[in-house]
Amino acid sequence: MGRLNKIFLEKVELSGYKSIDGVFTNFNRGLNIIIGKNAVGKTNFLKFLNNSLNFRFSHLNNFESNFTVILQDEKNYKFNFSKKTSLKFHNNTFEKLMYKTLRPNFNGSLDILESNNPISRHYEIGNEDQCSLFRKTFEEEKINIKSTLIKHGVPQDYLIVDKPLNIELINKTISDDFINLFNDFGQPNFFRTVFYKLLTLDLIESNNIFNKRLKNSESILKHEKKVISKYKKDIIDDLSSILSGIKSELLKYSPIQDIKVNDNFILEIDSLNEKVHLKNFYFEFYIDKKWYSFEDLSDGTKRIFYIISEIFIIERNSDKLEDFNILNVILIEEPELGVHPHQLYKLMRFIKEKSNYNQIVITTHSPLSLDILEKNELDCVIIAKRESNKTILQHLTLEKREKAMMYMDQINLSDYWLNSDLED
Repeated sequence: MGRLNKIFLEKVELSGYKSIDGVFTNFNRGLNIIIGKNAVGKTNFLKFLNNSLNFRFSHLNNFESNFTVILQDEKNYKFNFSKKTSLKFHNNTFEKLMYKTLRPNFNGSLDILESNNPISRHYEIGNEDQCSLFRKTFEEEKINIKSTLIKHGVPQDYLIVDKPLNIELINKTISDDFINLFNDFGQPNFFRTVFYKLLTLDLIESNNIFNKRLKNSESILKHEKKVISKYKKDIIDDLSSILSGIKSELLKYSPIQDIKVNDNFILEIDSLNEKVHLKNFYFEFYIDKKWYSFEDLSDGTKRIFYIISEIFIIERNSDKLEDFNILNVILIEEPELGVHPHQLYKLMRFIKEKSNYNQIVITTHSPLSLDILEKNELDCVIIAKRESNKTILQHLTLEKREKAMMYMDQINLSDYWLNSDLED
């Protein structure tokens, strides 16, 4: 189980990405639900916020991103980033040429204000590559700030889940295939966690795969069979704690009753050339007394697994940093897509429970998503609107909250949303 949410994102102000221009909002430390009509900028906001919290600005030319993180009301971390890109024209009268270049001007700052110290600590950077200096400051402060965006549907090329993994693990050393895939930070957290374990078993780390003292082909074959048998056992054992943890969540909140590694995966060893291939490695899912591949599951069940497994892994990996205060901002685009209303209620209960340990922001078009809220939790609802081609985010006014609470005694909040001026 994760730790109580002691550090959270409080204020955000973003400008410079599509319809996001001067968007300002405050967040609750737990669950935040953004509702609003189509094409008002909800997805644009989540993408921009995710890039900001992960310091990814290279694709932006003119923007401002300001946000404040609070740690237990003891410290405020105020981040300010901006980039202005202008054109500079060059003339060369002798060659009769004129050309232009883009001149980006990037600025970043971090101010740390402590409740018992009126003087803040100030740090500045003048290049996007220097954002690592802020990470170093985080390590000194014993904090870790990150965000994850769980997009619509399920990931494409969802290896080991939607598609079998076929990869060269070793080619005398760690293979280029493995390194390139491991460095792809766009991969889901569940995949990256499992993928890392494929190459960190004692068997591989101790380099006992190839026994160069063996010369007889029969002895080499016998050794390879032993290595393969041990690897297959070890990887299943090593993944058991992860899979059992996910299984317990899936049993409570999804139709999936169990999950396992397919027994027919293959490890091929080429001792002569010192190569190792892993083939046909993927997971299977148990529903209604039968094992299925991910491909055979309904779209809604796939979506539920994706969300639950990602949040489970995020929380599990955070628990390893025991000495750190971890801020996990989990951003979820429309969790209801493809999900049956009964299953959606279970999924929203899961999301709400996990918001006690991770700050979660979701966008939704589903009124049923609000039915998990109590009267005292209406401040987590944020209305997204579009005015003058700009996105605006607004919390419910006191008047609208009082009106909603009055109706919640007799009808569900979803019915109130459908039949009232809640979004207006």
